Amino acid sequence: MDTVTSKEAMSLMQGLSFTAIGPFLVADLTGKEDLYKGIEVGEHGMEIVGLGKKTDPHSHDFPSFYKSQGLNIECGDKKYTLPKHAVTLVLPGVEHSWIPAGNAGEVGSIDTRHEKQVIADAA
Repeated sequence: MDTVTSKEAMSLMQGLSFTAIGPFLVADLTGKEDLYKGIEVGEHGMEIVGLGKKTDPHSHDFPSFYKSQGLNIECGDKKYTLPKHAVTLVLPGVEHSWIPAGNAGEVGSIDTRHEKQVIADAA
């Protein structure tokens, strides 16, 4: 996959309806699995976050689109419930961490500038 800029990622998201969930903008693609599967992610692919694990909290200096399945998202000490299949926009400077909604889930960054997720034990 070629480098995808934030502007190009936003263009790819045209036609999706986003809802504010906490500090995040989220498109629910549950029931639209063909559309969900057709959204490409960066070089790290979809990364699994298992039961009892989470991604290290991190932020970016660019808007970052993610697609996730079976995950929720944390920001500070607050947990936000996401749809089963979601596209989430995280704005620059917003610290976030991905956590399983059940046994495990997966997340992939649509913006190719994103580094590989660091998976750690959940506290």
